Amino acid sequence: MCIVREPPQPSLPTITSNPSESTSWLERRCGALENWQLSKATALFVADAGAFSGTGEDVWYTANCNDCKTLDTSLSLCEGKVHYGTIMGQKVVIAGTGIGPLAATTCVLDFMSNCGIYIKEVIYSGTSGWSPSVGGIISNGTCDKGLPNPKIKPTRIGDVCVGFNSLNWDCRQASFNLTAGGYPDQCKVPREGTTIDESFLFGKCLWNNFTQSHIDLADSIVGAAKSAGASSFPKRSNSTLNTETKWWSLQSEALNTTLVTPTADDVPTVWDYKSCMEADSQFFWSGAPWEILTRQYVSQVLHSAVPAVNPNVTEEDVIVVSAMEAIGLGAALTSYAKLPDGRARAPVPFVYVRGNANYVHKPVVYNQTEGIWQQYADVGDDFMNGYAYAIASYSNVVLSYLKSACLSSGSGNCTYTITYPPKA
Repeated sequence: MCIVREPPQPSLPTITSNPSESTSWLERRCGALENWQLSKATALFVADAGAFSGTGEDVWYTANCNDCKTLDTSLSLCEGKVHYGTIMGQKVVIAGTGIGPLAATTCVLDFMSNCGIYIKEVIYSGTSGWSPSVGGIISNGTCDKGLPNPKIKPTRIGDVCVGFNSLNWDCRQASFNLTAGGYPDQCKVPREGTTIDESFLFGKCLWNNFTQSHIDLADSIVGAAKSAGASSFPKRSNSTLNTETKWWSLQSEALNTTLVTPTADDVPTVWDYKSCMEADSQFFWSGAPWEILTRQYVSQVLHSAVPAVNPNVTEEDVIVVSAMEAIGLGAALTSYAKLPDGRARAPVPFVYVRGNANYVHKPVVYNQTEGIWQQYADVGDDFMNGYAYAIASYSNVVLSYLKSACLSSGSGNCTYTITYPPKA
């Protein structure tokens, strides 16, 4: 249930590191988690406290956290705050890693190496840029004919991806001339020397070897969101709706068709690991050629994924989710399971839950005279409002999952609140 009210500004007490206090080091480091062995916590990691868009990626987690306390930040390698408490009776840790894969690895591995024995699962959530459609707008195999993807299935701002496979988009060897050689043709895939599967040059670039427990966690989150239903999602703000309407009206005009007519009542779609996947880079890229190339990468990763989630997938079946931290999360939790400290530890299942905040390229059109695809129009990015809606949307998915656990355990009050829009 989604109740509209002003977002609370909780004042969270801090466990201090005053040596004169009797609080043990472990309690200062992990809070009351040491008392949770019989009922472990869900760790909710995010990257941005709001520095980029003005809305913190954890805002609706902390707002719904009961008796939330803040751990001693002097004992943490996380760039943001680390809280612990309960949401709908479910024990949680809420931590801000900082932006980027290095920050994610450092924070998650540091926290888990000290407190991981009290954690049952990890969910990393945040904003991202997406392909405008499953399989893209431009059909890769018909560039020279000016035909768009015949099966365009639009993604929408606020759509959510739940997955665990990821790739490092920066694992590429390319010169400027090869990369930009096709300009201004938007269907000219950049040429590269070596690419994402060349570990001898880049190190590990593909994170696609997991366990059934990762699938089970992802399926549980997707299932809970679908069970919660359309009414649980907040509606788009006017600003977000206007930006999205402009984008799709221009793309429809360019293709001489009607692809989608956005309305405020449209419900975000929750996509899973079979069709969407995170491609990470600290290069904030934009452009149809890179979107085409990255869909090829995504299909390549899913082909060889273990467990096999979609082995027959092609670039025409997938959505690119462009972000930064999933590879860092994968590195941290893969390393956590191997720490040589003598403690037996089972692998901790983890997923990422990403909200669509913007599209990774502008509307495109086929220029009949030149015989190439070109950018049709520039639609300005509305990061502030797009990110705010993406955060509200993915938070609803994660909170739906915690609500499902609450209902199953009979924990009492199984309701949460998301106030949206917090901006115009």
